[in-house]
Amino acid sequence: MRLVLRVIFTLIVSKAIWAKPFTVGNATCLNNTAVCTSLLGSINQQLKDVENLVNKNLPDVDAKRFAQGMGNAMALATKGQMVDYGSNIKFGLLGVGAGVAMDPGEGRPFAQGKHLPAGFGGQASLLLGFNLGLLPLPKIGPVDPKRGILFFNFFAANLPKIPTQELDYEGSVFNLGAHVRYNIVERYSVAFGLFEWTGIDVTSGLNYSSFDLTLKYKVNEAFDYDLGSGSSMKGTYATTFRLGPDIGVFNIPLEASTGVKFLWIFRVYGGLGLDFNLGSSEIALRAPGELKADIYQGTTKVDEIQAPTTLNLGGTSSPDFLVLRGFGGVQLDFAVLNIFLQYNLGFTSNTYGITYGLRAYF
Repeated sequence: MRLVLRVIFTLIVSKAIWAKPFTVGNATCLNNTAVCTSLLGSINQQLKDVENLVNKNLPDVDAKRFAQGMGNAMALATKGQMVDYGSNIKFGLLGVGAGVAMDPGEGRPFAQGKHLPAGFGGQASLLLGFNLGLLPLPKIGPVDPKRGILFFNFFAANLPKIPTQELDYEGSVFNLGAHVRYNIVERYSVAFGLFEWTGIDVTSGLNYSSFDLTLKYKVNEAFDYDLGSGSSMKGTYATTFRLGPDIGVFNIPLEASTGVKFLWIFRVYGGLGLDFNLGSSEIALRAPGELKADIYQGTTKVDEIQAPTTLNLGGTSSPDFLVLRGFGGVQLDFAVLNIFLQYNLGFTSNTYGITYGLRAYF
């Protein structure tokens, strides 16, 4: 989660996720001196050049597309935390996991240059699972409860603080869901378990994941401009960026998975999933500010000016409703303890993610 926060903070500091949004209003002379009033044309032109220069260096990224990318990444970041794939769970398990995901937008992941990703997501979860055969459930036709595993996942936390003099924020993450994994093709092992095929499992359920953040970043930049005819302007630009991602995604997966275990402790698994996503993703950016400067004639201060600045943007979207997804992972299975790493790939949403964690069996 710290990685996700640092990425978001970097984007805010660089002002790089918003295209041509910065405006500077007309300056006013606070003391209304003749010198300052006569220079207002030059002052406003200089401030307009500053506005154009700032906007020229911002890449063109749609805020609505960024909101959609954040929603898609959040949906993918949960994958692998809600279900244990491939393990033969005879009684139950307790586990913990965390995941991160990204939507690279129109470019490749981690591409060099001016291109920036369209969204990031991160999530964590505690996992509880148990064999349905432990419950007094009857066998219904070919459906045997002993071949089903019921999983519950939950996590809720406030975001950790990253100490900085310029940054102030608050936020939270939430993750809650229930899923059932059912073995439709039985396992098969040889040589006393030296090699095992896990059969084929199908999984479905419901999960809700949310992430909200209210972030404030203070900016105080000094500037010094020559206005001509011996006049100059020296001052500061002060503002506070306020960013507010608010994401909530409901997810219903339909998955099929399989895997192999060899040398008793190594397990490799993979599968395909079809995700149905509902929810919303809103990104809001507000940065009211002000330019203040002293006007000099030679070395003598003759007046002061101020000019309002605005950066007011936002975008609301939703994650892709239907996503075809693939996943694969590796496990070190020490009978009562499992360490895993899983890679997730959204084929139709162009998202990428990694989930990792550990589980204890009982």
